[in-house]
Amino acid sequence: MIALETFVHREPAMAAPILFRIINTVTRLIERPLYPWHDTLMFVAGNCRSVAKQLIRILLHQLSSSGIFLQLFDTNIERVNQFWSTISFALTDFPELNPVSVIQYLLEDILEDWPNRLSRILFNLSTYVEYVSPDAYFSHWSIVTNLLDSFFRQYLSK
Repeated sequence: MIALETFVHREPAMAAPILFRIINTVTRLIERPLYPWHDTLMFVAGNCRSVAKQLIRILLHQLSSSGIFLQLFDTNIERVNQFWSTISFALTDFPELNPVSVIQYLLEDILEDWPNRLSRILFNLSTYVEYVSPDAYFSHWSIVTNLLDSFFRQYLSK
């Protein structure tokens, strides 16, 4: 896991073509605990599941300004519910990039560079939103609400 993170960090151009496969594989490792002591919400240093969660967090945080969320949400995902629930779970206690920030970055990317097709993006967004807590991150939700308003206004004008 550490070698994988180092590879993505040091050689982003080489990692770009396989980035989704990396993220998908790491989410599967988070999703299925190998041992009973892995199945805990507590962060345990050295635990492979904790290292995988940290890899997802850092990877998405580092690439958040590069349009990673627009690419992720525009991808055909095989196990869509498991994938998005794991992403949301991995970001739940990460203050630099919380689950609502993902929606915020996605909407900002869409408004900045309007995609040709929105169906897959909206499908993945609707699936992801199911796993985001509506009670947490109040300040972020207000920003997302404003971005959704801008999104629908722009959508209706196209």
